[in-house]
Amino acid sequence: MKRLTQTYGFEILKQIILDEDSSELTKLVSDILTAGILFKYSRDNERESDFYGINNVYDIGISPEGGINFFETLQKLQKREPTKLENLISTHPVHSERISNVRSQINGLPPKSNLKTNSSRFQQVKQRIR
Repeated sequence: MKRLTQTYGFEILKQIILDEDSSELTKLVSDILTAGILFKYSRDNERESDFYGINNVYDIGISPEGGINFFETLQKLQKREPTKLENLISTHPVHSERISNVRSQINGLPPKSNLKTNSSRFQQVKQRIR
């Protein structure tokens, strides 16, 4: 709902600023800028999600290092690094940023012994997926 409200707000603002006689190029640039602004909020939401995800797994006794492994795996699956334009219109932060953020967060966590890195239940789920 929040994102929808923001989108409508930007659309109304664009209609106020741009008149009916605005060129198609002006309208296109306006659309791209609006998308970039809205996608930035989405990227911030993803960063927040990463932060809470790491804290949650740590709090229940699971090693948060799996977060780094996950983003490193996604990065390896990428065919190439995204361009600046692709980053601008992306709804997610780039993998290298997420790896760096998660690594910094984990380094700031207090030491905790006996964090689980694997379990028989996890292995069962992996086997079922295969």
